[in-house]
Amino acid sequence: MTTQQINKAPFIKLSFINDGEPIPEYALAKVFDRYFSLSHQYNKPTNNPAQTPSSPAPRQQGKKGTGLGLTLVKQVIERHGGYVSIHNLSDQSQQHNKTPETNSGVEVVILLPIAPLQD
Repeated sequence: MTTQQINKAPFIKLSFINDGEPIPEYALAKVFDRYFSLSHQYNKPTNNPAQTPSSPAPRQQGKKGTGLGLTLVKQVIERHGGYVSIHNLSDQSQQHNKTPETNSGVEVVILLPIAPLQD
């Protein structure tokens, strides 16, 4: 968590990092769209006898998303005068992050205005 100035207004910056798989490039521009979800792309585990222990494990299918979560997050943040962005991490972006052991994943950055306390 850090603070910074944007157009002479103080903002607080929150950064969340998920060290899982990156978001496909085509989906980055759509993640905040209503009803957009990547959960349909996960494969169900199979009982394939041809799969050997050295074969990569199929991706587990979790609970299917509605595609509303990030849409609502963005709306709430923007209605409070803030900004939200999401991007994939890479070796290049890790140069300024505090977790050098993470070389891939996703970072969500939220900027919220700091309002003076009212009495």
